[in-house]
Amino acid sequence: MSESPVVRSAFSVVEAESAVQVHGGEVAGGVVTGLGDGDWLDLGLVDFAGGPAHQVYSLVAAGSSGSGLVRYRLDSVSGPVLGEFSIADTGGWSSFKQVPANAGGGSGVHRLFVTFESGYRGDFVSLDRLQLAPRGAPVPDLAQVTQPSPTPTPSPSQSTPTATPTPTPSQPTPTPSPSQSTPTASPTPSQTSTSPSPSPTPSSGPGEWNLVWSDEFDGESGAAPDADKWTAEQGGWGWGNQEWQYYTDSRENSAQSGDGDLKITARQGGAGQQCWYGPCSHTSARLVTKGKFEQQYGRVEARIKLPEGQGIWPAFWMLGSDFPETAWPNSGEIDIMENIGKEPGTAYGNIHGPGYSGCCGIVGSTTLPDGEKLADAFHRFAIEWDENSITWFLDDQPFHRATKSDIPAGTQWVFDHEFFILLNVAVGGSWPGYPDATTQFPQSMTVDYVRVYASDDPGPAVKPARERIEAEDYDAQSGVRAEASEDTDAGRNIGWIANGDWAQYRRVDFGQDAPSSLRMRLANGSGLTGNVEVRLDAPDGELIATMPAAPTGGWQTWETAQANLTQPVTGEHDVYLVASGAPSGDDFININWFRFTD
Repeated sequence: MSESPVVRSAFSVVEAESAVQVHGGEVAGGVVTGLGDGDWLDLGLVDFAGGPAHQVYSLVAAGSSGSGLVRYRLDSVSGPVLGEFSIADTGGWSSFKQVPANAGGGSGVHRLFVTFESGYRGDFVSLDRLQLAPRGAPVPDLAQVTQPSPTPTPSPSQSTPTATPTPTPSQPTPTPSPSQSTPTASPTPSQTSTSPSPSPTPSSGPGEWNLVWSDEFDGESGAAPDADKWTAEQGGWGWGNQEWQYYTDSRENSAQSGDGDLKITARQGGAGQQCWYGPCSHTSARLVTKGKFEQQYGRVEARIKLPEGQGIWPAFWMLGSDFPETAWPNSGEIDIMENIGKEPGTAYGNIHGPGYSGCCGIVGSTTLPDGEKLADAFHRFAIEWDENSITWFLDDQPFHRATKSDIPAGTQWVFDHEFFILLNVAVGGSWPGYPDATTQFPQSMTVDYVRVYASDDPGPAVKPARERIEAEDYDAQSGVRAEASEDTDAGRNIGWIANGDWAQYRRVDFGQDAPSSLRMRLANGSGLTGNVEVRLDAPDGELIATMPAAPTGGWQTWETAQANLTQPVTGEHDVYLVASGAPSGDDFININWFRFTD
């Protein structure tokens, strides 16, 4: 009779070297080192009897110049992602740091795997130990270093400053967390008035905008936020960023003013609550529309006067409606506005997704001129979002844009579903730092309104069939990745394409006169010969052309191929490029562009 497999609690501390199987790394000195792209650990069976995981903490070190992605998966090395984080140089291979990441899911008994992905050869991380945690659980100290508690911040009138505590070093995957990379250059916005007033209808973007949801905060003085629109989340577990505040549903922290606005107020004092570091030092509020209003695409705008001060972190942002059932950042995050108190004139806009989160989101920023502060006046913060891009505005001036082609090769654009809205003011955290003797409390973020618009645009732009269609501008895909191209026009191409993989291009207009042939720019470094099938309206739809894809001598050795259409096609159709015919399941073709010709 064989022994029953060992099943441990999903929320116990796990030493990496105790893995049931180590694939690709090496156990040395009580840690697993030499982990790189394609490596994985099998941590055995775990029981989520305590409920789903909400956080995962990892003690890791990295000393390479590159970065990579660590993913926790259920049941197999390609199973559902429970949580993930990006890791770059921590200061050396012996410099271990605790990295928190959001997690979502888990019930019953599962096998737990850790996978490592970078897209390049070479080691990028060592793993010492890890721990999953349910919602509300205290933050563990995997390095066995005492986590300092915050010291109450003195008021500016006190003569002796109190030292600001330093959290345990980490490279977190925060929520929200703007990238600390160099911001994109942007135009200088004009300052708006200091008193609340209606905002004009948005002036940019496709089609006409129609207001579909708003909160004008016109309740009585002291009234709670509208419960039909907002939920006040509560807790003091650090929110993935080692923040100090306890979020409450108290009117002390979120209330309508009676003058047509909402105030979210961060206050000193913990209201008797316990936080991850001990008794809470501050309170604030975090309001969400999850389950009450969620939107895919459109314009999302708020008129806000920001708080200020070292360690104050206001945000107006969005999360995918499938969070936390789908782990962050797979669910997607759009930061419409974030500001950190030590940069009082700068607004950040960012997106986070799988493989481009935390430190490495797609970030932009803009700064007011002449030393002006965002706390001096109301400003309009907005995004305009469609299926291919997101554009950020401050006072109707665009300052940042993120598109599908901006995300790293091999990652997924996850901004194609509904998102909900969040408003919050955090106190402290791994990005803004912590309050000091200069920080005054209370600090309020005053919100004049939040408005959401939809466009009457009929959908994706029409793609003329006889004009060149860039392969990376697909509307949907299966198994396809985009990468930088070395073709004569540079740009990007799609690759990693094997039998059965496909890319979709919506609304291709063939016109009234049917084209007779198809041209396609191809590169094939596999040595295999296959085909690219061109189908209408579905991956298994009507076949209108078969493009042979023979070896070209390299993955970036490009040739233009041509094939005749097998039947006339007119009007608008969704076009699918489907890989087929290769003798094995290996990747065999890259595609740069295609177009139909007479």
